[in-house]
Amino acid sequence: MKKTKWFTVLLCALIASMSFSFLCGCDGSKDKNTTMPAFDKQTYFYGSCELASEVGPKGDWRDEGVTMDWVAGTVDALNVSVHRVWMHITSVLKRAEKSNEIFLIQDECDRYHEYFAKLKAAGIKRILVMNHRSLYPYGFKAGTSATVPDPSVDPDIYAEWLKMYMESYRLLATEFPEVQFWECGNEFDLSDFMHKSEYYTDKVKYSYAQDEAAWITADMCYAARKGLRSVSEENHVVLPGMSQYAKTLFFEEIYYGIESKKLPTIEEYYVTDPDEYFDVIAWHCYPINKDSGIDNDMALDTFKERCKNLYAVAQRHDDGEKRVWITEVGITETRFGTPATTAAQTKLTEYMVKIIKILRDELPFVETCFWFRFANYDSGALAEEAGAGTAGVGERYFGMFYSPDDKVNRGKPKAQALAYFKLINGEDADVSSLYWYSDKFGVKR
Repeated sequence: MKKTKWFTVLLCALIASMSFSFLCGCDGSKDKNTTMPAFDKQTYFYGSCELASEVGPKGDWRDEGVTMDWVAGTVDALNVSVHRVWMHITSVLKRAEKSNEIFLIQDECDRYHEYFAKLKAAGIKRILVMNHRSLYPYGFKAGTSATVPDPSVDPDIYAEWLKMYMESYRLLATEFPEVQFWECGNEFDLSDFMHKSEYYTDKVKYSYAQDEAAWITADMCYAARKGLRSVSEENHVVLPGMSQYAKTLFFEEIYYGIESKKLPTIEEYYVTDPDEYFDVIAWHCYPINKDSGIDNDMALDTFKERCKNLYAVAQRHDDGEKRVWITEVGITETRFGTPATTAAQTKLTEYMVKIIKILRDELPFVETCFWFRFANYDSGALAEEAGAGTAGVGERYFGMFYSPDDKVNRGKPKAQALAYFKLINGEDADVSSLYWYSDKFGVKR
C-alpha cells in the first residue's frame, strides 16, 4: 500500500505508554521467523568480542599484538562458541569515484575470510559481523563516518543512501557466505554513532532526536535485511545493539516507526511486520555507575530491571517471541580503583560472575552474551591515548587477558579469564589451556 514520507509527519509527542506485565516465561524459543535456528542458550550463551589487528581500518583502537592467530588460539582455549567481529562496510567495499556503483576491496575481503576460517577452526559456531559505517551517494559531503543524510533536508539523497546500504549488504552476503548473522549498526541511540553531517560544528543542533534516530535505525535494518535476504534466506539481521544508556523510549520508537505505515523509505509500500526489519533483538548492558552511585547489588538490580524493561517493549508490540543477544557487556578495571592491581581485578571478576549469572539464569529471553573484550591494549592508538591521560585509559583495561604486547605478562589470563573459563567449562575444569601463549615466553603463572 502507498505511504507518505515519514519524516514529513513524524510526531514529536510520544504515544502514551501502556502497562503490560513482564512475561518471565518467554524464552525466545518460538520465533515467528521460521528460518532462524532454534533457541539454544546452552550451546550459544558464552561469546566474545575482539578485533584482530590485521583487519579493518588502520588507526582504530586496537592492540597490534592481538593478531588473528592470538584471537583464534584464545577462542579455542576458552571454549566460547560465538564471536563478534567488527567489519565495517568501508573496510571491504568502496564506491566508484564518480558514481554510486559499489565494488569489493578484494584484498581486505580475503583477510577477513582468513580470520573467519581461523575462528571456525578454533570452534566458533556462529560469527556475528557488526558494521556501523556506510558509503555515501556521489556528491554528498559526509562530515564523519557516522553521518546519516538528513531526510528532512534532502529526502532523495537519504533514499539513495539507503539503497546503497541495501546493495552493500547484498554484496557482503554474496562475498561472505560463512557469515549468517549481521548487526547493522552500533548504539544508534547515541548521537556519536548517528548524526547529521555538521555534527562536530554543533553537537546539539546537528544531532538527531531519539524518535528520528529510531526511525532511521528501522529504515537501515529493513534495507540491510532486504539486501542480505536477496542472497540467502539464512541471513539474519541483528538489531543494532542499543547502548547501556538506551531508554525504552528509543526502542519503543523503532516499533512506532514500523507500525506507522510510513516505512520503509526505499519501498513504495509500507511494511508493518517487525520480522521484515530484524530477526534478533540486541542491546549492550554495561552496568552504569550513575544508576546507584557505587558498584553494589543495587547497581546489578538496576541493570537487571533495564533488561526486563527493554524486553517488555518488544512484548508490547507483539514481538516478544524474538530472542535477545547482549552484543556487548564488560567492565574495565578502572571502575574498581587502580588498574593492573590484584584488588581491582578481584573485584572486577566477582562483579563479572554476578552479571553473567543474571543474564544466564534470570533472563530467559537472552540467548547469547558477547563479553567485551579479550585483551588489554598495550600498543596502537588506544594505548597512546591512554598514555596521554585521556578517557581512553578506561577502554585500555577491559581485557580478560593481558595484552600479547605486554612485555611482562605476554597475553597471560587475568582473574576474569579464569572465572569466565570455569563458568563455561565447569568449576573443576583445568585452566592450563589459557596459558597457551604466555607459556611460550616463560611468564610465571
